This record gives sequence, C-alpha cells and structure tokens, in this order.
Amino acid sequence: MKELAMSISQKTLKRLLDYDPNSGAFTRKVRTANRVQIGDAAGCTNKNGYVQIQVGGKLHLAHRLAFIFMTGSCPQEVDHKNGIRDDNRWANLRPATTSQNQMNRRSLKGSSSRYLGVSWHKLRGKWHANIHVDGKKKHLGSFSDEDDAARAYDTAARKHFGEYANLNFGE
Repeated sequence: MKELAMSISQKTLKRLLDYDPNSGAFTRKVRTANRVQIGDAAGCTNKNGYVQIQVGGKLHLAHRLAFIFMTGSCPQEVDHKNGIRDDNRWANLRPATTSQNQMNRRSLKGSSSRYLGVSWHKLRGKWHANIHVDGKKKHLGSFSDEDDAARAYDTAARKHFGEYANLNFGE
C-alpha cells in the first residue's frame, strides 16, 4: 500500500501531543500559546466533519496523525471503518487505497433513496440498484420495493468490496 510523505515525524508528534487509542483523543503535552495548557484537548472539527489539529503552524487531520503516532508512517488514505469522520479510535482506523476508501462511503444527502446504491427511476416507476466497481457503473436490477434494491446492492458490495463494503442492512 502506498504511503504519503509525512509532514511531521513520529518523534516530533510524540513530543508535542499524546494520543489515547481507546478514545481517539489527542491532548497537548507542550504549551504552544498562552491560551494552550498542557493536557488540553487538541483539535476541532472542520466543516467536513473531520478533526483537525494544528501542529507546527500547519493543520493536520487527526486520523492521519493517529497513524503516524501509532506506526511512524501514514498510508495513502486512512479509512474510518464505521464512517464516522470524528471517531479516531485506533480500532476504527485502517489503511486504505483511495478506491477502498470510496467503497466505505455513506449514502449521499439529497439522494432519492435512503439507501446507498439505490435511486428512483421516474420514467419506469421503479427503484434501480447500481454499484461502481473499478470506475464503472454496474446496473444490478430494477425493483418495485426499495428494500429489495438495497439488498441487491449489499450482495454486490460484499462480493466486490469485501471488508470495505458499506452495507445498507449490516451483516
């Protein structure tokens, strides 16, 4: 799996911050400003829902810092297994390729369906199930019932995405 060049070393990170792998929280080990105390929680949630932390005058995403803190390296992508962007517990993070990270995405806001991989086809009056694999859209079928379309998506997602599949109905 491809790794990114790190903008901060594990040694520097561990000197400045502490990371609790059970909670996913970072705390300050060094005062960096008058308002910043040792032991203060580090970071805030950005507009995209990710925790970001300022270290050395640069903003870093906390899930990337967690990987550097724990392993000394940073993979191409870091996937939040449960899809919750501010859940940076070590057990919830895993290395991923860009493609694998996309497999675990959630249903888009404004979608015609509450399910991932399902959309309403107005002209046919049916629910369509589709999946994207290797950059290509695959049609899985047309269904009268939205739940049936979602189940068809889940079956295909398990087959193509394995452990990275984000399922509509869980296991």
